[in-house]
Amino acid sequence: MKSLTLTTLLILVAIICVHPQQFDDRPIITVNGDAVVTVQPDQIVINFGIETWDKDIMTAKQMNNEIMKKAMTIIKESGVSDKEIQTDYLSVEPRYNDNYEKKDLIGYFVRNTFVVTMSDPEKVENLVTAVLQSGVNYIHSINFQSTEFKKYREQARDLALNAAKEKAEKMASALGQSIGAPMQISEGYDGFGW
Repeated sequence: MKSLTLTTLLILVAIICVHPQQFDDRPIITVNGDAVVTVQPDQIVINFGIETWDKDIMTAKQMNNEIMKKAMTIIKESGVSDKEIQTDYLSVEPRYNDNYEKKDLIGYFVRNTFVVTMSDPEKVENLVTAVLQSGVNYIHSINFQSTEFKKYREQARDLALNAAKEKAEKMASALGQSIGAPMQISEGYDGFGW
């Protein structure tokens, strides 16, 4: 089973207050707080693509539709409901050997992409294999996600802030000082955004 890592990087800039003066020349300690929260994914989003082409536009479209029907049958037989399947993109485009002058038609290219959302990571590999065997020619992406992303992001943020505060306190203590209120808190994010 795959695991999902959510990483939140928080930067806490804390000050060491000695004596505030007219100009802000207070000593400053700058620290980073990092936290990683690892969770099991409970949602997998797979983006598939079909591309067909033929000199005849209707043949190209029909080929694409036939592959789509086969793929949909396989996907539904694997337990994925209609509401978890969504068309993402559809295009029909003529291509020429000379695109500038539109000479020598190669054929019509039909592209269709669709997104499948699953909840069981154990079924992903078999589904992907079966869908590719049905004639689908692209997997644009497979994203393992958590439906509780916000909860885990908040957890990582709290851990990162505590880590930054602890670093600032230890650094100030080594200098015989104590920290005051933060002058600036910035958040940088290095992880998966869903």
